[in-house]
Amino acid sequence: MPMIQVRFVPVRVQLDVRGEVARLVAEISARTLGKAPDVTVVLSEAADPASWFVAGEPLTLSGLAAFWLQITITAGTNTRDETAAFVEQSFAGRRDLLGPA
Repeated sequence: MPMIQVRFVPVRVQLDVRGEVARLVAEISARTLGKAPDVTVVLSEAADPASWFVAGEPLTLSGLAAFWLQITITAGTNTRDETAAFVEQSFAGRRDLLGPA
């Protein structure tokens, strides 16, 4: 059972996108890693932009989105290419949902 954790800050205040972010990474894990959606667990959390810092500066000054993703899967169940595709597609989807990072 894969466990995916996502913390994010969108570029602009908008409707709650936690469910959309969770669905996105679960769908990408199914498509790229072959993980069964019915046992994939996703923790999707919107972070406080004032608590997120890049190069010592609060994210609120940059006008950019932030996205942190961690996935835990059984070692040896996926190739490097599959993992790379998961990361690439997750970040592309993040850009579409949350804005540029």
